Amino acid sequence: MKKIFFLLLAAFCFRLIALDQSLWLDEAISVHAASGNIFDMLTHYSLTDFHPPLYYAILHFWTKIFGLREISVRLPSVIFGLLTIFFTYKIAEQIFPKKSLAFGVWQLELKYIPPLLLTTSGLHIYYSQEARMYSGAALAIAASIYFLLRLIDNDRGLFANLKQLFFHQKPSHVLLLPTRHQLTDRGYLTFSLLFTLCLSLALYTDYLPWLLLPLFFLIIPAHTLVSLLLTLPWWPSLTQQLTVGLATARDFPLWSQVVGGFSLQSLALIPVKFVIGRTSLDNNFIYALLLAPVLFSLAFLIFSSLRRLTRTRDRNQYITYFWLLTPVLIGTALSFKVSLLSYFRFLFILPAFYLILTTGLAAIKPKLAAKLFALILAVNLFTSAAYLFLPQFHRENWRGFSDYINARQATPAVTLIPSLAQASPYLFYQRQVPIADEIVFDPAAPPETVYLVRYVQEIFDPTDSLRLKLENLGYRRTDTRNFNGVVVWIYAYTGQIFAMNVF
Repeated sequence: MKKIFFLLLAAFCFRLIALDQSLWLDEAISVHAASGNIFDMLTHYSLTDFHPPLYYAILHFWTKIFGLREISVRLPSVIFGLLTIFFTYKIAEQIFPKKSLAFGVWQLELKYIPPLLLTTSGLHIYYSQEARMYSGAALAIAASIYFLLRLIDNDRGLFANLKQLFFHQKPSHVLLLPTRHQLTDRGYLTFSLLFTLCLSLALYTDYLPWLLLPLFFLIIPAHTLVSLLLTLPWWPSLTQQLTVGLATARDFPLWSQVVGGFSLQSLALIPVKFVIGRTSLDNNFIYALLLAPVLFSLAFLIFSSLRRLTRTRDRNQYITYFWLLTPVLIGTALSFKVSLLSYFRFLFILPAFYLILTTGLAAIKPKLAAKLFALILAVNLFTSAAYLFLPQFHRENWRGFSDYINARQATPAVTLIPSLAQASPYLFYQRQVPIADEIVFDPAAPPETVYLVRYVQEIFDPTDSLRLKLENLGYRRTDTRNFNGVVVWIYAYTGQIFAMNVF
């Protein structure tokens, strides 16, 4: 048991590196929503944001105590990430209780492999450092799966439908409801309550975990129904969110694709990003060439795991596969109507991915298993190090943009952005230079400098009207700056008006 705490300590250290990088758009939106009045957040802001309210409520009370600095607003996600690693270990302990992988004379217990891979995963590190709900959703689902496995171990007949479906065994007890005698078992009742609580928290944290409801209804329907019913107070808001989300997707089709509309690329990115995290290469050919042997090795391990599953018919492994595949399959089908097929939204199935790889390692020859495990771990460490230590893989640098403005000579200036809905990170850092999404300059005293933010221009200003109006008013571009994805064109006023009918 001591080993897992050393692993958690290492995971904590990894997640502290570069934790103070600039907030990006979605993080700044989270902080803005959480820092205001909680009643307004629940009744107004949430209606335009396609997420349940629990994470924002947690962040609201957290920031009241610890403030609004980058590190403090990200610490809840760090904590969620560490607890996810711990529950992944507890799940692996259920699946691989006494099995080991041999590295020469050294033995590594299989139950440590999934949490070790999660500890070093570039994708998990990245989203354990983000002030968003994805790390919290992953924790709630991992905890739900763990308590589910403990309930199955109790084997009260409540899971007879699972046995009958996969193991061709006849149910021996009444389906759905345990007897009064069963409820007197303190351990059984405790795990029942913990499962119901954790699943409810998952449903209140993010909508993608809702895609696991078919799995939970199949195995433990009564508890799952209770968890779902606990979300009833939020359903009116969910209906309004769907209405707003579908309208936005209709009005801005490119935005719909950016945030997760269906495409083969979005689908392929889920396994690819599970492997390499947020790192990438500009040269797609070299990128694919380097990835090919790694992806082939992972496919081989998954195939080996499936072959083992056909022999053992292990119920825990069935659950792991359903955990991994159910959200992806249902999410892909829904993505034709609702934009949700973004790889980071599926962070909550990453532990299942590593559990299946570990099952594949257990199914092949020890020497080959050791080599493939070393390859996966090396890829994790390399891609995580690239993200943590190379600034080009960090988030959008709105703080750097603000510092650039403050360092320049103080002249009348304004910042233009295609949509004020995307201005939260700018407003978090910059209070001196005003921001607008339309040109309303005083003709008698136009600003000498204009910072034209090209961020999301192709989505919210596809005709590039802001630039055209600005240049017609006599502004000339003097410089271009790229703050890690926040591209800014700097304009100076020349005094020569080329067109007066631009408004």
